[in-house]
Amino acid sequence: MSARAALVVSVLAAFLATGCFREAAFSGLPPGKPSPRVDEAWHHSIFWGLVDISGSYDLVEACPNGWAEVHTRLEAAHGALALVTAGLYYPESVTVVCASPDDRLPRITQPE
Repeated sequence: MSARAALVVSVLAAFLATGCFREAAFSGLPPGKPSPRVDEAWHHSIFWGLVDISGSYDLVEACPNGWAEVHTRLEAAHGALALVTAGLYYPESVTVVCASPDDRLPRITQPE
């Protein structure tokens, strides 16, 4: 195999390896609607996601009744960009689903 063919195969394999990846966390509360405050298509981090540069989310403010689900996704475009930058820039999608309002559950408040 020539060097050029090996390069094409390597680039194609790297692109195919950038498929979607999903993670989810569940609190056990019944899910309601996604929070409009935490529904980002591009959450920014660097060094393969080890250093967060978008900042954290205030889930008490975003979901006063508590959170039910947190989803992170690495879409193909995100993976390709992370691959091209060798992990220096690592974007993800983040969605928080708030808990369904339920009068039987205590309301979550910020500690004073």
